[in-house]
Amino acid sequence: MFITLRHTITTNNKMLLLDVKLLAIVAAVTGLVSHLTYFIHGEHHMKAPILGRLYLGVFIMIYILELLFCHCSYSTAAKNASTVLGSYTIALFGSIVIYRTCFHQLRSFPGPYGAKLSKLWHSWKARYSTNHLLLEDLHQKYGAFVRTG
Repeated sequence: MFITLRHTITTNNKMLLLDVKLLAIVAAVTGLVSHLTYFIHGEHHMKAPILGRLYLGVFIMIYILELLFCHCSYSTAAKNASTVLGSYTIALFGSIVIYRTCFHQLRSFPGPYGAKLSKLWHSWKARYSTNHLLLEDLHQKYGAFVRTG
């Protein structure tokens, strides 16, 4: 009986590991689909606080579900939740980077590479209220039309 119980626990742990891998794949596909159906349309930077809270809430929900239903340790539940959300995030931002560098309507406009990837580049460069100097330098370097975000 002890051997059978141990075998069942080992099998269940392997099955749970498989489920986390499957969840990570589903999360990655969800990240790609969310970019192509939602984030690609419109400006969503003003919703960052809401999206951040949603992201944290999903992490906590996955963590609690792992603890309750999989009977994992706290560290394993945190690792599994991080794996799932990390897969989503990598797929989402990977899709955004590929889209902005290869398929965006403004891809042919000259400008710094960081500006093609994110508006954070411009915000970081102009953080000391030097936006006018930054734009002047960019126009001198790239010409009349410059992609800044």
